Amino acid sequence: MVRAEFKRLGDGRINLVMKGHSTLKAQGQLIVCASISAVFYTLIGYLKNTFGAKFKISRLGPGDVDIECDDLGVEAFRMACIGLLQISELYPTEIEVANGVWESRMCATCGFDFTKFNFEEIAYE
Repeated sequence: MVRAEFKRLGDGRINLVMKGHSTLKAQGQLIVCASISAVFYTLIGYLKNTFGAKFKISRLGPGDVDIECDDLGVEAFRMACIGLLQISELYPTEIEVANGVWESRMCATCGFDFTKFNFEEIAYE
């Protein structure tokens, strides 16, 4: 299981810590692990290519990530928030998105209401 924790830090900064592994396979491929990695590397790519965004990666290793960013990167973290919550909706035994940024099914960071999103429309089996 992967646990992803988003939290607000001081001065408008936001932090993402992810720990753990997903071992769910489909046709021999680690599909959830690959999905989570794609969201994370999209986040890093955005931050590296956004003029002025200041970010720090404290840990980056297999099953262990800790990254924070200033307010110029909040939109990228918003994208990651939505992506990881969508993955957790489809594979709840493989990833848990946690902590105080969200109130129930509403993302407090971006206001996205997951109770009104139809995950069935994006699920391809």
